[in-house]
Amino acid sequence: MEIQKGFDLVIGSRFLERNFYKPPFLRRLGIKFFAFLVSVITGQRITDPTSGFRAFSKRAIDAFCRYYPYDYPEVEAISYAKSSNLRISEVAVKMNKREEGRSSITPMKSIYYALKVTLSLLLKS
Repeated sequence: MEIQKGFDLVIGSRFLERNFYKPPFLRRLGIKFFAFLVSVITGQRITDPTSGFRAFSKRAIDAFCRYYPYDYPEVEAISYAKSSNLRISEVAVKMNKREEGRSSITPMKSIYYALKVTLSLLLKS
């Protein structure tokens, strides 16, 4: 993915274009919830806030050197980027269904993730 001219943070979105990737129901629900929450907080529509497929400009790297969330950072980093006046964009990426292995995010970690990220976003906005 190439950084788009004029943007500081470019997120690879699995949902901008129709593709064959369909996350499990609960994960999809969580992604939609965080997409809604971060879009409201930042005032910018974000379709895939949990995507870790990102490109950063030098300006973004400088900002994130000062602060970068360390525990499930994807969603919080978008909010921080916006509050740091970084320009954010999304580009469509294709993601294939997992063929092997398991997600590191277990049901218990999912509950922790949802609570932690929601509280963090609400308290920092």
